[in-house]
Amino acid sequence: GKGCASRVFYSDNGSTGIEVAVKMAFRKFIVDHGLTPLADKSDFPTLKMIGLDGCYHGDTLGAMDCQGPSSFTGDLQFPWYTGRGLWLGPS
Repeated sequence: GKGCASRVFYSDNGSTGIEVAVKMAFRKFIVDHGLTPLADKSDFPTLKMIGLDGCYHGDTLGAMDCQGPSSFTGDLQFPWYTGRGLWLGPS
């Protein structure tokens, strides 16, 4: 492939794949908007995910933050789960 398709990331599970994909997307956002990782955190906008209500992406902390409240992220996952997104339901 050419451009972004010239690289591949291999993962041994879905949770890791989700976490790395989110980190790559956030990193691209930071670069595209001229921000630096060492900048004052107050300079960063609040970043959120868009996802489907009731989705499941895995049990790691990063993957859980990419899914809406559900039986997988319920009270037993407090205080770790802090869903960071807008969850869309079926139309």
